[in-house]
Amino acid sequence: MSKEQIFNIFKENWTNVLRMIISKEPVIEIKVSEKLGKDKISELISGFNNNLIMYYGDRDNDFFIISVNNKMISIISNLMMGLNSFKDVVNDDDKDAFREAVNQMFSSCQVPFKEQLGMELKFRDLDFRTPAELNSIISEKSYVLLNINVGIEGVANEKVVMIIPMKFFQVSSGEVEIENEVETYDENDYNYYGEEFSGTNIDLLLDVELPITVRIGTTEMKLIDIMRLGIGSIIELEKMVDDPIEVLVNDKLVAKGEVVVYDSNFAIRITEVESKENRIKSLGG
Repeated sequence: MSKEQIFNIFKENWTNVLRMIISKEPVIEIKVSEKLGKDKISELISGFNNNLIMYYGDRDNDFFIISVNNKMISIISNLMMGLNSFKDVVNDDDKDAFREAVNQMFSSCQVPFKEQLGMELKFRDLDFRTPAELNSIISEKSYVLLNINVGIEGVANEKVVMIIPMKFFQVSSGEVEIENEVETYDENDYNYYGEEFSGTNIDLLLDVELPITVRIGTTEMKLIDIMRLGIGSIIELEKMVDDPIEVLVNDKLVAKGEVVVYDSNFAIRITEVESKENRIKSLGG
């Protein structure tokens, strides 16, 4: 097993997932930059707006640290919703959408790691953490810094860093020798691993029709009462008259609204929209 194989699995699967969810062509480049100790990690993560933790095993110290700036979160979350405006300030919805994207990116790597390298990984519990919270749980003696450049044609070229404990490279029966090949960090000089990955473009899915259901309310009835229904029967719903109507896609709640009449047809005026994370999840069926 070589480090190139590990990085290629990350690169290819991350690229594929991003391409599908942002409808644009990403170019992901990865470089092993340097070996880090705890003090260097503290200095590094403090330079980013956001730091996330991603567990890859069952033990408390089996985790990666992923550091990104607000611009990167804004780009991914807005592209996922078909928007082309980006900002340097993000809210909880932006973070939820970004977290969902990263979850999908890592989840897509689990099977390739097992089939190609025999690595039993369980990517889980991705969440945002403060530098102080991360400093309190960093326990390994040495880590490897990955500099990840995410380019999106016509949009941006952003840097993400990923901090991996050295022991990660011994998860499988083999070992990856990385200490003797560490390079000095230069943010303007990337020597990346992997080949460009080609996958299905999201454009192929844009004409797919999804079922939208407007739910006024629900109730439960005994079978005998259903058999007694007839013309003029009244079914009482578990919803008040002024409660909002629910809009579902693939049976997942995406919005709430109120009934209106539009061009002599019933329609729904949206009054409340679910988070980006929940709306994105509705696309998965």
